Amino acid sequence: MRSLCFVALLVSAPLAIAQSNAPLESLAGCYELRLPWWSLASPKDLPRRFLLTTGRPVVCSVDSVKECFVARNLDPKVHWDYSTLSSWSAKDDGTLQIVWTTGFVGYDIQLTKSGTEFRGTAHYLTDTPPDLRVALTVIVRRAECKDEMK
Repeated sequence: MRSLCFVALLVSAPLAIAQSNAPLESLAGCYELRLPWWSLASPKDLPRRFLLTTGRPVVCSVDSVKECFVARNLDPKVHWDYSTLSSWSAKDDGTLQIVWTTGFVGYDIQLTKSGTEFRGTAHYLTDTPPDLRVALTVIVRRAECKDEMK
C-alpha cells in the first residue's frame, strides 16, 4: 500500500509543478515600458522594450520572492549591461517585480495588473551615496515578440 501511495505521489508531482508555474508562464513574453504623458523625466538608461523569460530560475535580486527568472533588455538605446543580474518575479500578492541592475545602478520596478496592462513605480537604485530614491510612474504593456524569442 505504501508503494502505491509513493507511485501516486511521483506521478502527480510533475502535474503540481506545472500547475504552480502556469501563472509564471502566462507572464513570460515581450513588453514595452512607457512613461505617462504627465511624466517630466525620461531616463535613457531604463529599458523601454524587454523580454521576461521562464526556464531555469536565477538568483533573486531581492529577498521577498521565491523564484526569479531572467529579464532581457531588448532596447538598443540602452547600453548598460543588464544581462547578468536583471531578473523578474511574481509575488504572492499578485504584483510583478522587475529589477534592472548592473550590480551598481539600476531600477526596481513594482507593478500591479490594471486591465490589460501593468502600472507601477520604477525606483532608481545606486550603490553610491547619495541615494536620491528617484521614483517614476510607469505603464507596461505586452508587445509582440519578433525575433527576440530566439
